[in-house]
Amino acid sequence: MRTKLIILFVLIGFFSGTVSAFAQRDDLKARFLERKPFLDELKDRGIIGENNKGFIVFRTHFKENRDVVNEENADRLKVYRNIARRHETDVNVVGRRRAVQIAKIAPPGHWLQDEDGRWYRKEGERHHEEPGPERGWCCKNGNIFPSFEEECHEQRGRYFHSREEAERDCGEPGPERGWCCKDGEIFPASEEECHERGGRYFHSRDEAERHCGEPGPGES
Repeated sequence: MRTKLIILFVLIGFFSGTVSAFAQRDDLKARFLERKPFLDELKDRGIIGENNKGFIVFRTHFKENRDVVNEENADRLKVYRNIARRHETDVNVVGRRRAVQIAKIAPPGHWLQDEDGRWYRKEGERHHEEPGPERGWCCKNGNIFPSFEEECHEQRGRYFHSREEAERDCGEPGPERGWCCKDGEIFPASEEECHERGGRYFHSRDEAERHCGEPGPGES
């Protein structure tokens, strides 16, 4: 009698675990399907892309729907861990294999990352590699020197796409560029640009990093 009871409890535990596993799997599937339209829209707009590890990353300063992206990546990690456990392999291997599958079925226009870490935009059977950051010219205190735009703004200079433009307008006062805080992200911008984007403007990066997470005037 005691042996029968032990077997019964073991069977109950097994089926309960199986039902729980299926329930979790169905719940994950439902969440993936629910988020898909939001993520597809962000991919179509080039805001997010699929990296070579099987996860979504932002490709712009504007981290729109960041919570949705974080939830997607967290659920993907759960799936990768389950698969790795079943097949006795590393979770990173699972993620990279999934990234290859995602790249194959991704529609044209979506940003993907190849095995070497290079980003490209898918176009039919071909792809275009992502161009590197544009190098232009920076004007500071009347001096003109080659620079990337972000480097120029960090030095509180004025950025120009061509040397001719820089030589023509370097001596003219332009809008002061500082740092803008939007949804926890800090990026260079003029005060007008920052306000147009709904951010908080700071004159220095130190000031922005110190107060970016704090509520602004009139906010609670």
